[in-house]
Amino acid sequence: MTAKANYAMSRGYQSSLRTRQAAATRDHIVTALVEELGSSAELSIERVAERAGVSVRTVYHHFPNRAAQAAAIATYLDAKQPVEPPPSSLVELPVLAARLLHHALANMNELRAQLDSQVAKLREPRRRAREQAIARAAAKQCEPAVAKLVGAAIATLVSPDLAAMLVDRHKLDAAAAETTIAWLVQVAVDAVRNGDVPASSLKRTRRS
Repeated sequence: MTAKANYAMSRGYQSSLRTRQAAATRDHIVTALVEELGSSAELSIERVAERAGVSVRTVYHHFPNRAAQAAAIATYLDAKQPVEPPPSSLVELPVLAARLLHHALANMNELRAQLDSQVAKLREPRRRAREQAIARAAAKQCEPAVAKLVGAAIATLVSPDLAAMLVDRHKLDAAAAETTIAWLVQVAVDAVRNGDVPASSLKRTRRS
């Protein structure tokens, strides 16, 4: 092999190595961003850099602004969180909720990171798809106006907001929070199956 060929191979190897190193650094920074959002009320790039073992300049090199940081976090969360098949009926919701909650509450930093306003906005389509699936399941059991209320209630029960509130405000551990929310979902489903549903605004207007 000629010296020129050896040089070309060496440059190709070095380029590949730099690419892998850059990807690894990027991954470390994203993980640090999630950890920071999960443990602090405000995002500190200085603390992110410290967590990732890089300089502040390196963080900004990969993610130059808050929008880029939020996009990276949203992509990370989408990749980490399981994609569950949509429920075909209300009966399936307690089991589905338990699976979602078990993953979420086992990863509290990820759960809290979801609540960041910019991250939540980017993940809005995912949230809406889940809520629409729950609403469709409710519509098989209730009239449309009531199904909307039932769907909204159950979607709220399985939201990261409630899970974080039980852990952070009410100081439940992850297992207790999971059990509590799964119980609430089961209670709601059982109530609907027994015909005990919230009255729609239209019905309340007619009664008054």
